[in-house]
Amino acid sequence: MNFTSQKNLKDILDAVESCATLTAVARLLYTTQPNVSKTIAAAERDYGVELVKRNQTPVSLTPAGSYLKQRLERQLSYAAETSRGIKQFAPQRRLPVTLGFFPTYAPLLLPRFYPALRAKHPQLELTCKSQTTSTALAELKNGQSQLFIGRAAADPAITTRPLFSEQLCFVLGHQASLFSPAQPVRTLTTTHLASLQAEPFIRWSTESSFISVSTHFMELNDLNFASQLTVATYEEAMWLAAAGLGTTLAMVHPARFFLEKRPAVNLLVVPPEMASLQIAVMTRTSAEAAVQDLADEITHLLLAAEGKQKRPAAGEDPVTDR
Repeated sequence: MNFTSQKNLKDILDAVESCATLTAVARLLYTTQPNVSKTIAAAERDYGVELVKRNQTPVSLTPAGSYLKQRLERQLSYAAETSRGIKQFAPQRRLPVTLGFFPTYAPLLLPRFYPALRAKHPQLELTCKSQTTSTALAELKNGQSQLFIGRAAADPAITTRPLFSEQLCFVLGHQASLFSPAQPVRTLTTTHLASLQAEPFIRWSTESSFISVSTHFMELNDLNFASQLTVATYEEAMWLAAAGLGTTLAMVHPARFFLEKRPAVNLLVVPPEMASLQIAVMTRTSAEAAVQDLADEITHLLLAAEGKQKRPAAGEDPVTDR
């Protein structure tokens, strides 16, 4: 089994642990259910054991599947480390680094640190990709990625460098009953909650970390939306809410960056005491010194940029209830 095949199988086994069905696994990995089933079946033939209990809901790994997943993580990590290590013998030392961003964060944060980083490290070859938190943490651990900027992880294998606390907000289109052209950004109050439940709600299916935070917030506040639309990604939900198809929960920094200039969009900002996420720069704890140094530099540059570009917090804007 080559590197690509090992990675595909490992990703599927990872996803099985967080999804109820193989269809959900396929959606999470942006592939099809027949491809997922074919990959699992081929591996089971090769190894001669059952790896996934597929005839049940939720699907789950067998003991052999869990063992194989751990072994694949080690093999992929070793292969990635070998690839990086052998590059030191190249005539001109390159510094290839893969950086994952929580969806929508790359255009928001990359301009704040990349020019200074590139000037200091001309040999840097930075590859950026949009990642869900679960995928990012898995790739940090197995060495496929070196850095991730997103929700902070409470994991001893991951080193986190805090950046800022991210608030949540409801994105409202012009058709919403709470829409106010005079106040595009205002603080969510308890009087808003009943009106919000009458709006169609747009859910997303691939960002498990953000889903857990938003679900917890809605449960605490008895938010039960009668009409629901589910799309694949957090970005899609935000854009569709802005287009008037309903409301959704988003994060304040990206929502303000992408949507605030639109005249037909409102943001109802959730107070931090009700819900928030800690955003951080993350590396594998055992990552090489060069990666740790880069993470420290990026953190310093982002904190400096946040201080220079500090604007009134969303909750500090003037508010009036409708």
